[in-house]
Amino acid sequence: MATSNSNNESKLVELAQDGNRDAFESLVRQCAERIYNLSFHLTGNPAGAEDLAQDALVNAFKNISKFRKESSFSSWVYRITLNLWKNKVRHDKKRSFLSFFSLDKPAETEDGEINMELPDYSCNPESEVEQARKSENVQKALNELDEQSKIIIVFRDMEGRNYEEISSLLECPLGTVKSRLARARESLREKLLKYFKDDKNGM
Repeated sequence: MATSNSNNESKLVELAQDGNRDAFESLVRQCAERIYNLSFHLTGNPAGAEDLAQDALVNAFKNISKFRKESSFSSWVYRITLNLWKNKVRHDKKRSFLSFFSLDKPAETEDGEINMELPDYSCNPESEVEQARKSENVQKALNELDEQSKIIIVFRDMEGRNYEEISSLLECPLGTVKSRLARARESLREKLLKYFKDDKNGM
């Protein structure tokens, strides 16, 4: 099945490179949702996500002739999206990166992973207020992370990608991915502790 999908994508890419818009649109339909989700994780808001995703797909359309099929089409567009975002944040001091991370003690798994999801709150108004306060503190902590740390946390802890995929997307050795992830997690954890301590002191 995987081989069949790969062959189908390869044919669509060839048609798109020959100027077939329908073929390109078919490729886009297969990865548009993932590109938007990535864009949302990076920008932190729907409007920014839509702009980034659209820019990435337009860029992909303009440069489809340069795609050498050394990776999947979606991975290629992922790299385009990342590069566009990195270029944007380098020229924008107001970097936004909102997501939901657990405030509880990290849960241990086979490879030392941490649970990055907030618990499921009911419709209790007090719980919703508390969740909003926690999310605000998380955003402040995330905004202090460098772009490299944000990206690797998105890939591993939010999208659940394996190390090999991340290594390919970021074009860096597997060992580098693991060491960067460890540093990013520790940095985020330290920043979260600071904000949650301030939050408690203010109560």
